[in-house]
Amino acid sequence: MILDRIQRRNEIIIIIILTLIFSGLITYNVIMVQRHNKILDQRIERHQMLEARQLEKIAAREATGAYIELRSLIRSQDTADIVKFDTWYKKIEGEYLAQIRDISEEFGQKVVNIEELKTLVDKSIGEAEDFNKELNGIED
Repeated sequence: MILDRIQRRNEIIIIIILTLIFSGLITYNVIMVQRHNKILDQRIERHQMLEARQLEKIAAREATGAYIELRSLIRSQDTADIVKFDTWYKKIEGEYLAQIRDISEEFGQKVVNIEELKTLVDKSIGEAEDFNKELNGIED
């Protein structure tokens, strides 16, 4: 009986020691899993930050490219507008100069009275006003 008691006691001590070892291993495993998850979370966070930076760089490059493209379009549009204005201006200027030439030829002929002179001056003023109106109309 005493031997049984000692043997039982030894078994209980062994079971307690094994339980403590098992508990220690489980605790160690839990701590290691938590540590691994923390490291994994840090890596994911770093990766997301790097990805966000890369996306910002890509967006900045795209914005720069779009800005450069827009500037070139504006320049080509400005050039087209200048050419269009020049075409219209030359047409209007040509018409105006032709009309002034006609009036000047009439002046070149001898003006007999003041009424004819007044009529020619009024025509010249009218043509100048028409030219000015057409020139202002080009801006629209």
